[in-house]
This record gives sequence, structure tokens and C-alpha cells, in this order.
Amino acid sequence: MNRHALAAIMATLLCSSLHALDSQHAGSYAVIHRAGRLTDMVIHVSQQNGQWRLEQRNIDGSWKDVSCSRNCRLQDSTAADIETLISEAEREHSRFECVQNMAFAFCSYQSHQDPQQAGQLMSMRLTPTPTLVRLKKLSNDRYGEYFPGDPPNMFEIARHIASQEGMTAFIERYWHYQPQKAFASSPDGAWGHSGTAMSSQQYAIDSAMRFCERSRQQAGQIARCRIVNLNGEWQPPSGRKAPGNPVKPE
Repeated sequence: MNRHALAAIMATLLCSSLHALDSQHAGSYAVIHRAGRLTDMVIHVSQQNGQWRLEQRNIDGSWKDVSCSRNCRLQDSTAADIETLISEAEREHSRFECVQNMAFAFCSYQSHQDPQQAGQLMSMRLTPTPTLVRLKKLSNDRYGEYFPGDPPNMFEIARHIASQEGMTAFIERYWHYQPQKAFASSPDGAWGHSGTAMSSQQYAIDSAMRFCERSRQQAGQIARCRIVNLNGEWQPPSGRKAPGNPVKPE
């Protein structure tokens, strides 16, 4: 085979959609923070009639389609596309398969040397240099379909949460989170909550307390925050123990 024929074959390979995902890559994924912990952000990737779709989970547990049907629909990435999505160093280490639109690409990768080193990521295309966001697969299905039942009545909530805004947030947002989750409140009305289904209970507690304390300090309030609800269970003041559900230290 002469040099020109070989070059033509290589050009064809680079421009073809060899790097295509398949149904095994569908499922729900959590975004991994650059520090290595899982975040609250969850996406669901699916394929129907050959078309890929990506949804992002809202804080109330509903889902929003972030891929569209026309100019920004997800398409298989060619090898040439992947060169613009993934750095040369990353491509030297792993093989990538992606689908993309104008804003981002969803990719699966596998190490050339060790097939066990594999995973998924997103390449964000709206920055001068594509930014890679690592993902962890949570399930093959839509993750977080959670039905906690009816929330407590307003009279019960008011015993633990001082502000109307906080009570509304408890019912409309916090109650629909999956565990692990925590709600913090202060007697003066500050509040904060966290719902991190993939993280530890302590992380949910720390996040809720941080949000609540920030709100309290900004409002110039004196009374400090405490965790009032943990995974749907009311928490008594420090020093008293809830049966089967110990209060974490503040």
C-alpha cells in the first residue's frame, strides 16, 4: 500500500463517527468536585430511537432537559471532534467515545494500558479551553425518583423553623430531597438546608449549618443555628437524644 492510499484511509478514519456511545452508557451520574467528593448535581443520560438526551436534576427532584431537538441536539463525536474536546495528554492515556452539542460533550473513556481504568466525564465547550468534569455513575435508571410522602403540617414545622421563608423552603424543596439531607434553623429566623443523596450524612449536616450560619451572620442575628431535621426526622435540641436517630454535634 502506498503512502497516499494510507493517508486517505487515515483521513477517513479520523472523520468518521467511530467514537460512538451505546446503551450501556445510559444512566444517572453525579458530578465529582475537583476535590474528589460527590456533589449535589446529578444528570441522566438516555438514548431513544438513536437520539441521545441529557437531563439535569433540579433541587425539588424534577428533571430538566438540557439537550434540545434542533441545533444543539447531541450527536456522535468524530475522532477529529474528540481532538478538540480532550487534551492530547488525556488522549495519550485513554480512548474516548463522546456525544456532543455546541455547549458540552458527554464522554466515556478507557485506559489504553488498563481496561479497568474507565469512567465518564463531560467536556464543557463554552470556555476557551474545554473544561473536563468527572462523573460517577449512580444507576442505570433515573436516579433520585423519591416519594417521601406528605410533609408535616405547617403547625408542626413552625415549632422548629421560625421564618415563613424557611418553612416554605422546607416543604417545597428540602422535603423532596433524598437522604442524606439536613435542615438547620435558628430561633431568630435564619435557615439553611442541604440534600446530597450521594454524600455522607456529616457532609449534609455541615453544609446545612454553613448555609444557615452565613444567613444568620448576614442578618446580624444572635441566636446560633442548629440542625432541626435530619433525613426527614425532627431533631431535639442538643443534649437530648432522638430514639434511633442520634443528633450530630453542631
